[in-house]
Amino acid sequence: MGSMGTEVIFIFAMDLTGKIASHLTSWNSREDREYFKKITQDIGNVVMGRVTFEEIGRPLPGRLNVVLSRKERVSTEPNLVFMNGSPADVVKFLEERGFKQIAIVGGKTVFTEFLKSALVDFLFVTVEPYILGRGIFAFDEFEGFFPLKLLEARRLNKRGTILLKYSLEKSHR
Repeated sequence: MGSMGTEVIFIFAMDLTGKIASHLTSWNSREDREYFKKITQDIGNVVMGRVTFEEIGRPLPGRLNVVLSRKERVSTEPNLVFMNGSPADVVKFLEERGFKQIAIVGGKTVFTEFLKSALVDFLFVTVEPYILGRGIFAFDEFEGFFPLKLLEARRLNKRGTILLKYSLEKSHR
């Protein structure tokens, strides 16, 4: 958890094998996209890596977009900030701007670094009823494990898209 009680939340969709991206550009459901838009607009920010940002192609409206990039870049857009910093730097930056929650939206390097930094409170994962042949997994390999506690499971549509909300077990932070 952030130093001032800020909640850090991973928000992503995956197939049944844990892949979050694929050569298929849009494989997640309309219901997931609507949920993603609402929750991230309520939170007011999205944090993502450079590759994820380039795949989206533009800052997401109605949210402060923080893009992690090893190269220093300057944005002329008011809702877009490029940062070269650690997960703790990102949390501090957003806390200083009054955010009580932080939405981490990808990709796998960003997810992995935040997880390893023990700065994650919740995971909001949409499981789409697909098995993608090729794709990118949600996390890079790392040592150890992080136990989760299921808070909510909700079916989003007839096809069987499921929204799962987990908290990270306290002992691992």
